[in-house]
Amino acid sequence: MAMKKFLYALCLYLFFSGFLSAQPCLPDGIRFTSQAQVDSFPLLHPGCSRIEGSILIEETDITNLDSLRQATSVGAFLTIYANPQLESLAGLGSLDSVGRDFYIYGNEALTSLHGLENLSYVGGEIRIKDNTALASLSALGQIDSLAGNLIISGHPQLASLEGLNSLAYVGGNLEIVASDSLQSLAPLQNLTAVGGDLRFVFLDGVSSLQGLENLDSVGGELVLLGLPGITNLAGLNNLRFVGGGLGLAQTGISNLAELESLTHIGARLTLSNNDQLTTLQGAGQLAYLGGLSLNHNEALTDITALQQITSLSAGLSINGNDALNSLMGLHNVTETGPVLIIVNPSLSGLAGLGQLRKINGSCYISRNDSNAFTSLAGLENLDSIGRYLRVFNMPYLTSLQGLDNLSYIGDYALIYNCWAMNSLAPGLESLTNIPGELNIHNTGLTDMNGLNNLTAVGGDFRLFKNSALLSLEGLENLESVGGGLELSDNFRLPSLAPLSNLSAVGGYLKIDQSDALNSLEGLENIGPATITELIITDSPNLSACGVQSICDYLANPDNPATISGNAPSCNSREEVEAACVAGSTSDWLKSRISIFPNPTYGPVQLTSLPPGAVTYKITDGRGQRVREGRLASGEISLSGLPAGVYSFMIQTDEGIVARRVVKL
Repeated sequence: MAMKKFLYALCLYLFFSGFLSAQPCLPDGIRFTSQAQVDSFPLLHPGCSRIEGSILIEETDITNLDSLRQATSVGAFLTIYANPQLESLAGLGSLDSVGRDFYIYGNEALTSLHGLENLSYVGGEIRIKDNTALASLSALGQIDSLAGNLIISGHPQLASLEGLNSLAYVGGNLEIVASDSLQSLAPLQNLTAVGGDLRFVFLDGVSSLQGLENLDSVGGELVLLGLPGITNLAGLNNLRFVGGGLGLAQTGISNLAELESLTHIGARLTLSNNDQLTTLQGAGQLAYLGGLSLNHNEALTDITALQQITSLSAGLSINGNDALNSLMGLHNVTETGPVLIIVNPSLSGLAGLGQLRKINGSCYISRNDSNAFTSLAGLENLDSIGRYLRVFNMPYLTSLQGLDNLSYIGDYALIYNCWAMNSLAPGLESLTNIPGELNIHNTGLTDMNGLNNLTAVGGDFRLFKNSALLSLEGLENLESVGGGLELSDNFRLPSLAPLSNLSAVGGYLKIDQSDALNSLEGLENIGPATITELIITDSPNLSACGVQSICDYLANPDNPATISGNAPSCNSREEVEAACVAGSTSDWLKSRISIFPNPTYGPVQLTSLPPGAVTYKITDGRGQRVREGRLASGEISLSGLPAGVYSFMIQTDEGIVARRVVKL
């Protein structure tokens, strides 16, 4: 009878102890802050093995997790962060699952993941970062797939990826970053697909991609950055699909030969700073390529392997490829996103873009210094640029030939620092409207032919520092400027007459440093109400400023104006206003009145004044009024005024006369 009672009690004990050992607990999770708390866990939470909430072990003095051996699962997050004395995860030896994310960050003494050998499921991502002593991942051998990311970064002692041997699929990103001691990717031999990005970054010791032979697809980007030991892409021979971009930078590859199975790159193929790359051989099977960026590949000469590509929706960037002399290989591309072609010193032209019709973005061409790059020939079929056009710092470009059929620019156009360019024709004859700014400066242009059909500029129109410009011929059809109009530092330009059809500006009107200009004739039809500010400065021969638009604008004293440094009659606001009033002054009166001595050290005499009241105003070289008054006799004193050039406005009953006097 006693034996039966003993056996009954033993069965009850075993039943209840088994029940307790598997019970769910801690729905709100637990945070461990000390070794003592870890050690007391079995006493405070007997039988607590399936933790429903999260475990946080953060910034503590904990050295081991031995007392957590009863834990078999964590329902939410498991975070082990910044525990400088933690040397082992052995206490997690019973753990088989983590419901959400698992983080192991910044544990300086941790050398391995021993203790995680039974972990087979993580519902979210695994991030293992900056555990500077970590040398082994071998405990992760039960993980064969992961729904989220797998990030392994910042482990200078990590020499092997052993432990990832069973991994076949990662639903998020897979990143192996900054592990200087890593020699091989071979343990990834079962990896077949990555749903997000696949990144191998700054792995100086890796000399081969062997281990990736079963990789079939990458849903996001595939990036190899900072792998100088990689001389070929063997290992990627079976890769068929990359949903995002493919980036190869700072590698030792010379071609793309091992990508013979790759048919789809959803975004850009980016090849940067690959000093040994000479050809894109191997890209010939691509049926779709989202975009292309070739940056600073100093030995690259051949891109003909891309000849089957017809569209680059994400754009085209050719930047800093010292040896590249031709774009042949892109000759079937008809449409692109933004285009950037800069700093390719051997590039002889754009002949390889002969089928390009539409750029859905900006077009930026600059600093291609080959003396053979003299035009934009090759763009003859281009009819549309979705955003801006920038052509600058092209020392041998003589014209915009090649843009003959360009009929639409979505934003602004800038053409500058093209010293050899003496004409815009042929080039822009099909443009009737530029919605944004038009800036033309530092060119060898002698006229504006090439813009003959342009009727409107939506933003500012700035024409400045064109030292060879002799005429505005070509702007006869320009009717409106939506922003300011600036004509400055065109010191050989003698006339504005071709602007006579211009009826409106939407901002400032600036005429500056136009040494050969003597009249504002050509601006007379601008509506004065469309001008917001008037600037007429430092044009020493400009004397005829009293055209109708200027006179009407100055009639409102509240309208701002800066007028100085010009010839008499146009050296101050007062002078121009007077010239407007005196528009009918007879030539007889103008020739009759004289001032002597000129130059002078002292007073001056006015001769041949008509009868009636005579008043005068004197302004200095800056347009500032320095003297004024009624003339009682024929003498005006200049005493107290410094040496310089002064403008005299002499008003009589018969009209106004301007004279310039030099005081010594």
